Amino acid sequence: GGIVALVTDVVMPELGGAALVRRLRRERRGLPVVFVSGYAEGGLAADDLGGRTAFVQKPFDGAALLGAMEGLGV
Repeated sequence: GGIVALVTDVVMPELGGAALVRRLRRERRGLPVVFVSGYAEGGLAADDLGGRTAFVQKPFDGAALLGAMEGLGV
């Protein structure tokens, strides 16, 4: 069980995607993450896109999401 990978929007109310990832990675350092956003790169800083992280531009289809996940080894 548990979280195998995270797919999160970059821009969310109260807690943005990058902050969510930082919190989760305190417990699961190698957690694969796919950020999604309707904005180009969603305003992510280079350190937000660290290891095992991908970015998918909205709108996207299942093939794009699957490709990002496969690229992360999920």
